[in-house]
Order: sequence, then structure tokens, then C-alpha cells
Amino acid sequence: MAQPPLFGVPGFVHYWEPITATYSDVVKLASFGPNSPREDAVRHTWDDMLHHYFPGSGLPFKWKQKPSRGVEKRVSSKRLDIIAVKVAMSGTMSGLPPGPSGILALDIERDYLWVGYREPNRDVPFEWKDALLQTGRRLHVAHPNRDLFVIIGVGLKYLKLYWNGSASVVDAPSCTVLKDGAGEWPLDPRFRMPPGLIAGTPYLNQATGQIDTTKALSLDFWTAGGPEGLEKYGQSPG
Repeated sequence: MAQPPLFGVPGFVHYWEPITATYSDVVKLASFGPNSPREDAVRHTWDDMLHHYFPGSGLPFKWKQKPSRGVEKRVSSKRLDIIAVKVAMSGTMSGLPPGPSGILALDIERDYLWVGYREPNRDVPFEWKDALLQTGRRLHVAHPNRDLFVIIGVGLKYLKLYWNGSASVVDAPSCTVLKDGAGEWPLDPRFRMPPGLIAGTPYLNQATGQIDTTKALSLDFWTAGGPEGLEKYGQSPG
């Protein structure tokens, strides 16, 4: 049997390795199917995913479930749940005077990444658009002038974007979401393509900023939907 290539960082155990908790989460989420209403399975998958890639042991990361800020205007609009990854910095690391607990204390916390998630049966352009609009409204309240990374997950699929609160990204267009037919929905203009991730955003038109949600990335690692696919190497989550 051929051995699968080393995806990502060599020597790092990634989520598609059977020894990780996230491997089981992804396989279980997939088993529910694309019409599943199980938002809890999506939350659990991303929660374990973030703990895997942003471990709190030995590194300054923390996680927090973000409550909804305000009420959505449309009754049919389901509130989007968000997990925030925070990076904790000492006064020295942040360039500010040390805090009361000492030079190496983790005295300052800043949001680094927001992950919004929804159940598998909402994988249609309108629902992706609604999730991004809700995220934009909440980021406008929480971080109107700060940059951070954003992931929106719907079932197994996800989009990676960048919140350009500081207006530091000037060489990429603002994002919109393509409708089912003709046209597009506007988003907050601070949503941009993630810096340095051009090759990893097949769903995003680099020239126009249009997002085609039918080309979203997938956590599926056993078919062509995942990182190169492991199926051709004789491996599947069976």
C-alpha cells in the first residue's frame, strides 16, 4: 500500500490522523449526512479542531464561546454560534508595560480567530451569506478596527476569510457571495481574502472578491474533498 504524503507541517500530527480526537469527530459528522440538523456535531468537531491546532498547554491560547450580541432582525434568521480563539500575551510580548502578575504573566488577551458554525442542512448560498452577515455585524461591534482570521463552517464544509478592521489589506477586493442564480450579495467590506492563502481559497475569485460557496473547502479527508484525498492511498474512515 502506498503511503500518503505529508500534508501540512512535516512531523506535526494533523486532524486526519486516526490517533486524534478530531478524526473521530469528522467521521461521525460525515456519517450524519448532508441533510443533518445536528449543529452540536459541527460545534464539537470545531471545538476539538481548535484545541488540536491551538493547544493551551505550553502555548498562550484560550477558547471562548461567543454569545450573540443583540437579536437578529429577521425572525427566520437563526442565531450563529461562534467560538473565539484568544492569544494571551505578556506585557513584554505586546510592547506594553508588564502587568501586575509579572513580566512573563499572560496579562493581555486578544481575539485571534473566530469560527462560526452551522448544521449540515444549511449548505446553500443564502445560509452562507446569512452566517457571514451575522459575523460581520458582531465583528463590527467587537472588533471594528482590529484584524483577525475568520472561519465559517457549515457541516463538513468551511470558508477561510480575513476581517480587515485596520484597513491594512489594500491589494485585495472586498468579498461578496454569489447567489444561486445571477447576482451576488454584498458583505461588510472589511471581509477580504486571507493574506498569504491565495492557493488555499478556491472558492474566492481573487480579482472580484466573489465567494462561490459551492467550492467551499471540506474537512473530508478520505475523498477528493479533503487535502489531496487519502482514498487513493487505500485509506478511508470506515
